[in-house]
Amino acid sequence: MSVTDDLETARRLASTLLKSDHENVELVVIDPNRPGWDHSVQYVWKCNDLVEAFALQQEAYHDHEFLIEDRTPPSSVVRRLPLGRGDAD
Repeated sequence: MSVTDDLETARRLASTLLKSDHENVELVVIDPNRPGWDHSVQYVWKCNDLVEAFALQQEAYHDHEFLIEDRTPPSSVVRRLPLGRGDAD
């Protein structure tokens, strides 16, 4: 799961996935402040912090990218938006 706080980044990624024949692409809106999110287990990492910690090359898209450790609890899902082929353009 790719996680971002930027709608344009989400649209761009969804469009890229759909154009490369991925199926069942969904935009999933999550809220890590909802019940069921255990912040001692489900960390949200900023990609920029990880890139810096591991001395990797910084890319512009890292500015709005996050990684979630462990899993996303179902109770934190606010909305699911299934994207049919071509809907993300």
